[in-house]
Amino acid sequence: MYKTILLFIGSLALMAFTTKKNMKTRNQIAKSYYEILDQGNAEKMEDLLAPGLIDHDGHGGNAVEEIKQLTLALKQGFSNSKHELEVVELIGDDKVFVRWRMTAKHTGAFFGVPATNNMVNFVGHDLLKVEDGKVVEIWHVEDLAGMFDQLKGA
Repeated sequence: MYKTILLFIGSLALMAFTTKKNMKTRNQIAKSYYEILDQGNAEKMEDLLAPGLIDHDGHGGNAVEEIKQLTLALKQGFSNSKHELEVVELIGDDKVFVRWRMTAKHTGAFFGVPATNNMVNFVGHDLLKVEDGKVVEIWHVEDLAGMFDQLKGA
């Protein structure tokens, strides 16, 4: 009986440690994702994104390549890009929700809009599903209309 109780307590402690480690990993992966976007280092995205990444709000192509292209477009279109993570919430055992705010100066062409030198300040929400240290699925919503209005000076 004593061995059974010790085994049970040991199992609970291991589960708690594993869960805490998983939580830290998801937090760090989320933070790293936005740091890489701000740095514009598209190749580093491969360290975070699973090769079979599913982007539920993408364009139906290779999701990893699409996110790498977005990373490059942000670098070419904006200087001093900064994603501030306003909310980071762990959901279940494998997801992390992030509400972010991006501020930057539009100093280069971005999706056909030539540089305006306008500042942008807009928000978005992402849900990242993480398995084995990689993002395997992503859902996202951004205030792109608001951002493009700021580029036009509206």
